[in-house]
Amino acid sequence: MTYTLTSALANNAQTVVRDADGASIPPDPRNADWQAYQAWLAAGNTPAPYTPPPPPPTVLSYLQFRALFTASENQAIITAAQSNHALLDWLLQAVGAGQITLSDAAVKAGLDTLVAAGLITSARETAILANQPPPSS
Repeated sequence: MTYTLTSALANNAQTVVRDADGASIPPDPRNADWQAYQAWLAAGNTPAPYTPPPPPPTVLSYLQFRALFTASENQAIITAAQSNHALLDWLLQAVGAGQITLSDAAVKAGLDTLVAAGLITSARETAILANQPPPSS
């Protein structure tokens, strides 16, 4: 039998999850499962630590996404898209998507294309994917 800690509760007590069946065991000394967990601890066992869930993906409108680029970057991208069909296709897909999920592989691939074309730096790509506004000009 193994256990995993969950987030902290009142009085610094933590519920635990019994890994075998996913049962949540509250820190109640009258609870038979809690008593079994305490005996397991007393035998020298250690539960797996609490791992917080990943943050939800960042979803932006197309206009919010475009606002992550500087004015000069936006202009350079539009100019380049006139002769780069792959870039134009990516921009049209972004416009039509309605929402841009920054963790989406297609968004990363499009930004990689911008870096490869010299339209943004890899540092700017990292900032855009982190939903950081462009530097002030």
